[in-house]
Amino acid sequence: MTHTTRRFMPMAFVGTLVFFATAAALAAPRVSGGQWEHVTVRKADSSKFAACMSDAEAASLNSDSQTARAYFEKQAPSMQKAIRSFDLQGNTLSYVIVVGDRTIESKTTFHGDTSETFKTTKGPAGTDTVTIKSRRVGPCA
Repeated sequence: MTHTTRRFMPMAFVGTLVFFATAAALAAPRVSGGQWEHVTVRKADSSKFAACMSDAEAASLNSDSQTARAYFEKQAPSMQKAIRSFDLQGNTLSYVIVVGDRTIESKTTFHGDTSETFKTTKGPAGTDTVTIKSRRVGPCA
């Protein structure tokens, strides 16, 4: 084995690993449609609610930032002017919206059938912070 071949083999191996790791990461969905249970914690209080995530919404969240933003703007046309930033990178969705005199900053990390959201609302009455832990419990009812 020549000196050049010995140098090239580790680089080729690393390149192959990066390729397969990237392909695997892209293949795994961020989130799945279905019935989701959400536990909201605000200061010492908590509440639980359920909601159905459509397959179309899940598909938008499993796409790119531009596609996901377009989906949400289509669902809530009044929000188009409110969205200040919208970024979907890896398994994390971050956005900032302004509604009236309130600014809402949200960051959600998806793990397929679970997610965590940290949301901060700033307005004249002060700052409110909410944590939401969510899990998919099955198909929509």
